[in-house]
Amino acid sequence: MDSSPPFRVNVVDMKVQSTRPYRMQARAEAAEETAISILRAATTAFGSTMFADVTLREIAVAAGVSVQTVIRRFGSKEGLFDAVVDRERTRIAARREVPDEADLHRRIEILVDHYEEDGDVVLHLLSEEDRSPEVALVVAEGRGTHRTWVENHLPEILASARGAERRQLVDAAVAATDLLTWKLLRRDLGRNTKEAVDVMVRMLEGLRKEKP
Repeated sequence: MDSSPPFRVNVVDMKVQSTRPYRMQARAEAAEETAISILRAATTAFGSTMFADVTLREIAVAAGVSVQTVIRRFGSKEGLFDAVVDRERTRIAARREVPDEADLHRRIEILVDHYEEDGDVVLHLLSEEDRSPEVALVVAEGRGTHRTWVENHLPEILASARGAERRQLVDAAVAATDLLTWKLLRRDLGRNTKEAVDVMVRMLEGLRKEKP
Protein backbone atom coordinates (compact mmCIF):
# COMPACT_ATOMS: atom_id res chain seq x y z
CA MET A 1 0.00 0.00 0.00
CA ASP A 2 1.34 3.42 -1.00
CA SER A 3 1.83 5.54 2.14
CA SER A 4 3.05 8.71 0.36
CA PRO A 5 1.00 11.84 1.11
CA PRO A 6 -1.59 12.80 -1.46
CA PHE A 7 -0.70 15.49 -4.00
CA ARG A 8 -2.17 18.83 -3.02
CA VAL A 9 -2.45 22.05 -4.95
CA ASN A 10 -1.79 25.17 -2.93
CA VAL A 11 -4.30 27.60 -4.37
CA VAL A 12 -2.75 30.53 -2.49
CA ASP A 13 0.67 29.90 -4.05
CA MET A 14 -0.87 29.66 -7.50
CA LYS A 15 -2.56 33.02 -7.07
CA VAL A 16 0.67 34.64 -5.93
CA GLN A 17 2.57 33.21 -8.87
CA SER A 18 -0.11 34.23 -11.36
CA THR A 19 -0.39 37.81 -10.11
CA ARG A 20 3.34 38.48 -9.76
CA PRO A 21 4.00 39.06 -13.51
CA TYR A 22 1.10 41.49 -13.69
CA ARG A 23 2.41 43.42 -10.70
CA MET A 24 5.89 43.56 -12.23
CA GLN A 25 4.43 44.78 -15.51
CA ALA A 26 2.37 47.40 -13.70
CA ARG A 27 5.47 48.64 -11.86
CA ALA A 28 7.43 48.79 -15.11
CA GLU A 29 4.64 50.73 -16.82
CA ALA A 30 4.39 53.14 -13.88
CA ALA A 31 8.16 53.69 -13.95
CA GLU A 32 8.02 54.37 -17.69
CA GLU A 33 5.18 56.85 -17.26
CA THR A 34 7.17 58.61 -14.54
CA ALA A 35 10.21 58.84 -16.81
CA ILE A 36 8.10 60.26 -19.63
CA SER A 37 6.59 62.87 -17.29
CA ILE A 38 10.07 63.91 -16.17
CA LEU A 39 11.34 64.10 -19.75
CA ARG A 40 8.38 66.22 -20.82
CA ALA A 41 8.93 68.63 -17.95
CA ALA A 42 12.65 68.75 -18.68
CA THR A 43 12.06 69.36 -22.40
CA THR A 44 9.92 72.38 -21.55
CA ALA A 45 12.45 73.69 -19.04
CA PHE A 46 15.53 73.31 -21.25
CA GLY A 47 13.63 74.74 -24.20
CA SER A 48 12.67 77.98 -22.46
CA THR A 49 15.22 78.58 -19.68
CA MET A 50 18.98 79.00 -19.79
CA PHE A 51 20.70 75.70 -19.04
CA ALA A 52 22.52 77.15 -16.02
CA ASP A 53 19.23 78.34 -14.53
CA VAL A 54 17.32 75.07 -14.90
CA THR A 55 17.01 73.16 -11.63
CA LEU A 56 16.07 69.58 -10.95
CA ARG A 57 13.65 70.87 -8.33
CA GLU A 58 11.56 72.82 -10.84
CA ILE A 59 11.52 69.82 -13.18
CA ALA A 60 10.49 67.51 -10.36
CA VAL A 61 7.67 69.82 -9.33
CA ALA A 62 6.43 70.10 -12.92
CA ALA A 63 6.55 66.31 -13.31
CA GLY A 64 4.85 65.69 -9.96
CA VAL A 65 7.71 63.67 -8.51
CA SER A 66 10.49 64.15 -5.98
CA VAL A 67 13.96 65.42 -6.82
CA GLN A 68 15.32 62.09 -5.61
CA THR A 69 13.18 60.29 -8.18
CA VAL A 70 14.68 62.43 -10.95
CA ILE A 71 18.22 61.77 -9.69
CA ARG A 72 17.58 58.06 -9.28
CA ARG A 73 16.36 57.82 -12.87
CA PHE A 74 18.74 60.21 -14.68
CA GLY A 75 21.64 60.83 -12.30
CA SER A 76 22.11 64.58 -12.74
CA LYS A 77 20.94 67.62 -14.67
CA GLU A 78 23.47 66.82 -17.38
CA GLY A 79 22.24 63.23 -17.55
CA LEU A 80 18.67 64.42 -17.83
CA PHE A 81 19.62 66.88 -20.56
CA ASP A 82 21.31 64.06 -22.51
CA ALA A 83 18.16 61.94 -22.16
CA VAL A 84 16.03 64.80 -23.47
CA VAL A 85 18.39 65.24 -26.43
CA ASP A 86 18.23 61.51 -27.24
CA ARG A 87 14.42 61.55 -27.12
CA GLU A 88 14.15 64.71 -29.22
CA ARG A 89 16.69 63.44 -31.75
CA THR A 90 14.47 60.46 -32.51
CA ARG A 91 11.29 62.54 -32.63
CA ILE A 92 12.79 65.19 -34.92
CA ALA A 93 14.22 62.60 -37.31
CA ALA A 94 10.72 61.16 -37.70
CA ARG A 95 9.24 64.66 -38.02
CA ARG A 96 11.58 65.54 -40.91
CA GLU A 97 11.23 62.22 -42.71
CA VAL A 98 10.45 62.70 -46.39
CA PRO A 99 8.40 60.27 -48.53
CA ASP A 100 10.21 58.99 -51.61
CA GLU A 101 7.58 60.44 -53.94
CA ALA A 102 7.64 63.96 -52.43
CA ASP A 103 8.46 66.75 -54.88
CA LEU A 104 10.66 69.72 -53.97
CA HIS A 105 7.76 71.82 -52.70
CA ARG A 106 6.49 69.04 -50.46
CA ARG A 107 9.96 68.40 -49.05
CA ILE A 108 10.31 72.05 -48.04
CA GLU A 109 6.79 72.01 -46.58
CA ILE A 110 7.86 69.15 -44.32
CA LEU A 111 10.95 71.07 -43.26
CA VAL A 112 9.02 74.27 -42.57
CA ASP A 113 6.37 72.33 -40.64
CA HIS A 114 9.16 71.15 -38.37
CA TYR A 115 10.38 74.73 -37.93
CA GLU A 116 6.84 75.83 -37.09
CA GLU A 117 6.70 73.22 -34.35
CA ASP A 118 10.20 73.44 -32.90
CA GLY A 119 11.73 76.61 -34.31
CA ASP A 120 11.31 78.80 -31.25
CA VAL A 121 12.92 76.18 -29.01
CA VAL A 122 15.89 75.89 -31.36
CA LEU A 123 16.21 79.69 -31.47
CA HIS A 124 16.36 79.63 -27.68
CA LEU A 125 19.16 77.06 -27.79
CA LEU A 126 21.02 79.15 -30.35
CA SER A 127 20.83 82.12 -28.01
CA GLU A 128 22.83 80.29 -25.34
CA GLU A 129 25.22 78.40 -27.61
CA ASP A 130 28.17 80.50 -26.40
CA ARG A 131 27.24 80.19 -22.72
CA SER A 132 26.75 76.46 -22.31
CA PRO A 133 29.06 73.68 -23.57
CA GLU A 134 26.19 71.19 -23.32
CA VAL A 135 23.96 73.32 -25.53
CA ALA A 136 26.82 74.11 -27.93
CA LEU A 137 27.25 70.39 -28.64
CA VAL A 138 23.55 70.01 -29.41
CA VAL A 139 23.54 73.04 -31.70
CA ALA A 140 26.59 71.75 -33.57
CA GLU A 141 24.91 68.38 -34.02
CA GLY A 142 21.79 70.11 -35.30
CA ARG A 143 23.76 71.99 -37.92
CA GLY A 144 25.37 68.78 -39.09
CA THR A 145 22.01 67.01 -39.18
CA HIS A 146 20.47 69.74 -41.30
CA ARG A 147 23.37 69.68 -43.75
CA THR A 148 22.94 65.92 -44.09
CA TRP A 149 19.20 66.43 -44.66
CA VAL A 150 19.98 68.85 -47.49
CA GLU A 151 22.44 66.45 -49.11
CA ASN A 152 19.99 63.55 -48.84
CA HIS A 153 16.78 65.30 -49.87
CA LEU A 154 17.77 67.90 -52.46
CA PRO A 155 19.48 65.73 -55.08
CA GLU A 156 18.23 67.82 -58.03
CA ILE A 157 20.21 70.79 -56.67
CA LEU A 158 23.42 68.81 -56.35
CA ALA A 159 23.00 66.30 -59.17
CA SER A 160 26.13 66.88 -61.27
CA ALA A 161 28.21 69.06 -58.97
CA ARG A 162 31.57 67.86 -57.71
CA GLY A 163 34.31 69.11 -55.42
CA ALA A 164 34.30 72.79 -54.52
CA GLU A 165 31.23 73.45 -56.67
CA ARG A 166 29.22 70.85 -54.80
CA ARG A 167 30.35 72.23 -51.45
CA GLN A 168 29.24 75.72 -52.48
CA LEU A 169 25.87 74.43 -53.68
CA VAL A 170 25.35 72.56 -50.40
CA ASP A 171 26.28 75.72 -48.51
CA ALA A 172 23.76 77.71 -50.55
CA ALA A 173 21.00 75.13 -50.11
CA VAL A 174 21.69 74.97 -46.37
CA ALA A 175 21.42 78.76 -46.16
CA ALA A 176 18.21 78.79 -48.22
CA THR A 177 16.56 76.27 -45.89
CA ASP A 178 18.16 77.22 -42.58
CA LEU A 179 16.16 77.89 -39.43
CA LEU A 180 17.37 81.50 -39.46
CA THR A 181 15.99 81.90 -42.99
CA TRP A 182 12.65 80.64 -41.66
CA LYS A 183 12.93 83.14 -38.79
CA LEU A 184 13.66 85.99 -41.21
CA LEU A 185 10.63 85.15 -43.32
CA ARG A 186 8.16 84.23 -40.58
CA ARG A 187 9.19 86.36 -37.60
CA ASP A 188 11.00 89.37 -39.06
CA LEU A 189 9.13 89.87 -42.36
CA GLY A 190 5.81 88.47 -41.14
CA ARG A 191 5.25 86.11 -44.07
CA ASN A 192 2.83 83.23 -43.62
CA THR A 193 3.89 79.59 -43.78
CA LYS A 194 2.98 79.13 -47.43
CA GLU A 195 4.90 82.25 -48.42
CA ALA A 196 7.95 81.06 -46.48
CA VAL A 197 7.85 77.71 -48.29
CA ASP A 198 7.44 79.42 -51.66
CA VAL A 199 10.44 81.70 -51.05
CA MET A 200 12.67 78.81 -50.00
CA VAL A 201 11.61 76.78 -53.04
CA ARG A 202 12.31 79.74 -55.32
CA MET A 203 15.82 80.12 -53.91
CA LEU A 204 16.48 76.41 -54.39
CA GLU A 205 15.13 76.42 -57.94
CA GLY A 206 17.46 79.34 -58.67
CA LEU A 207 20.37 77.21 -57.57
CA ARG A 208 19.24 74.39 -59.83
CA LYS A 209 19.19 76.72 -62.86
CA GLU A 210 22.67 78.08 -62.21
CA LYS A 211 25.42 76.92 -64.56
CA PRO A 212 29.00 76.18 -63.47
